[in-house]
Amino acid sequence: METKPSGSKPESNSNAASQINILIELGIAYRSLSEFNQAIEFHQQALALSRKISDRNGEAASLNSLGLAYNSLGQYQQAIQFFHQSLDISREIGDHNDEAASLNNLGLTYNSLGQYQQAIQFFHQSLDISKEIGDRNCEASSLCNLGDAYNSLGQYQQAIQFFQQSLKIFREIGNLDFEANALVNLGIAYHFLGEYQQAIQIYQQSLKIKKEIGDRNGESNALGNLGLAYDSLGQYRQAIQFYQQQLEICREIDDRNGEANALNNLGIALQALGRRSESIEAFNASRKIFEELGLYHKIQDSGKSFAPLETVAKEPKRFQIKDEPEELPDWYKKSLPAPKPTPRKRPRRKNLFQKIFNWFHRIWTKLWGEARN
Repeated sequence: METKPSGSKPESNSNAASQINILIELGIAYRSLSEFNQAIEFHQQALALSRKISDRNGEAASLNSLGLAYNSLGQYQQAIQFFHQSLDISREIGDHNDEAASLNNLGLTYNSLGQYQQAIQFFHQSLDISKEIGDRNCEASSLCNLGDAYNSLGQYQQAIQFFQQSLKIFREIGNLDFEANALVNLGIAYHFLGEYQQAIQIYQQSLKIKKEIGDRNGESNALGNLGLAYDSLGQYRQAIQFYQQQLEICREIDDRNGEANALNNLGIALQALGRRSESIEAFNASRKIFEELGLYHKIQDSGKSFAPLETVAKEPKRFQIKDEPEELPDWYKKSLPAPKPTPRKRPRRKNLFQKIFNWFHRIWTKLWGEARN
């Protein structure tokens, strides 16, 4: 669960500092709409302007925001570099809010890389600072992220304690977005404990909130977790429906990591139903994406599962399928990556984040016009 930087301080040149803050917020709005490359452009503009007027607060906030955008794209090493630069500046100028945010976001990135102990160290540092300065949002985020890391380590009861603490704070401060994230993570802990119906109820709560606030990435995660819960109950067809919905959203918002996870889980469910050729295709597509992202710890070590589809067709007895591979269904053909994908623009939805973007864009246009005059 990420923490936003506090932004530029107005004392350093009020008009330019305001422009920096608006550029950062525009980038955040685009990132919330999963338009990550557009978000990066605005954050880079904010960074350039911050350095031009020697606004160290704005520079740290811009670097942190760039790190979050690259983290969303799965470019974790690039994200780590930006977070470390932001952390160094925050400590140099004594900005504890941005220091806690950078530490928390570094933890997130290392958690994504599977380096959980390193992530826990960063989360604890962020938690200590946020408690000291009274930043309730960052405190709750750090607690939730600690729970996520302990979940990954298999320490589920410890994870549940952290999630419940974070959920309580998010509800107190009215942060719906992060409340939904905490619910998903709490559901995951119950899932790992084998309490699948409890997990499903919690995932549904999260999915409802994510749809209400227009968070497509969060909606995708909730759908994926619902698929996993039904998969664990042996209800594979229900699971496949959720994975299909997740896969569609991941491709729509260019979430490569999520796409690979959805494909992998889809392959497992298809395999359980005996649809071997389809499952192998999904596993191969998943593996390719994980390799491109450098997430080798997520790749299943099974040469048989990842055998090329043409090999399966030539050796049906080896793979225990029919003499002639069955025709892939239309829905599955559509879900597979095209050899030469054609970029397409997806329709924008008038959700909460779109309204935020429009509001900041009007202010930015007005300020920029005044600056030119």
